[in-house]
Amino acid sequence: MIFRHVEKRDLPQLHELFQETISTVVEVEGLADVVSTNDEVQRLMQVVEDSFNKDQTYFFVAEEQDELLGTIAITPPGEIIRNHCPELSEVLEIGCVYIKVSNQSQGVGRFLLTNIFDEARKLNMTKSSLDAGFKSSQAYWMKKLGDPIHVVKDCWGKGADHMVWEIDLIRK
Repeated sequence: MIFRHVEKRDLPQLHELFQETISTVVEVEGLADVVSTNDEVQRLMQVVEDSFNKDQTYFFVAEEQDELLGTIAITPPGEIIRNHCPELSEVLEIGCVYIKVSNQSQGVGRFLLTNIFDEARKLNMTKSSLDAGFKSSQAYWMKKLGDPIHVVKDCWGKGADHMVWEIDLIRK
């Protein structure tokens, strides 16, 4: 598996990967009334575009045999972190973690996380944040990062919370 910066040639595969993973999780978690797959795909594609043109936005992919298996990014903090965790409002966020459905539970997420921690340290980051709204993502991050530092109750509707973690990059 290769970890590398995103390239313009990746855009069609990225769009497909985002469409597949988001539509799957939205369906499985029953969020079709709350989350627009198309809006989320467009938001992610904008983050990718930003990585070509803006400082503080770094987008990476995991690739094997010319196939994109997953994504991860370092970006300025999103709205939820800025609004609910002011102590993290100036800290770059690790996010945009999406794994192709057929490659989930095969070590791709661990590979991406290990490599993004290395990239963050290259940027002299000592801490980062990460947030998740999908329950399946929250369960994964709780296993990897422990309890969140903040829970935004009912963010996406009754019982649909949003979680935020602070990551100490010196200890990771």
